[in-house]
Amino acid sequence: MIFTQVAARTEEKTFWAKVEILDVKNAIFKLTLSFLQKKKLWYGVRTRANQRDVFFDLKIEDIVIPKTCPALGIPIEPIVGKGRIDFGKNWNSPTIDRVDPTRGYVPDNIRVISYRANFLKNEATADELEAIARYIREHQIQAI
Repeated sequence: MIFTQVAARTEEKTFWAKVEILDVKNAIFKLTLSFLQKKKLWYGVRTRANQRDVFFDLKIEDIVIPKTCPALGIPIEPIVGKGRIDFGKNWNSPTIDRVDPTRGYVPDNIRVISYRANFLKNEATADELEAIARYIREHQIQAI
């Protein structure tokens, strides 16, 4: 009987030790993923800035990726699967948006929003986006 209790406690301790290891591995994965996202964004905007002759003065640490898109409220996340992480062409992917397009990539002029939000606002003005929203509201077919 005592042997069974000792074995059960040993198994329980082993189980919880494995859980702690998994928690640590998960935390490391999340930190690594966050750093990789920031690094990928940083390289992308640095390349675009060089190609377009736009002032660039960002450090990877200047990039803050929120959990949700400040513009649309959708979650910001990379595609994870098949043993790789893809940060591109997913509506929920993080992208760097310049608050004032006439200024360069500097810490006080950038924010991270979803690819979808950046795509929607890319060439439109606020007035044009409001006009489109009005049009959709006025001409939307009401469900019966």
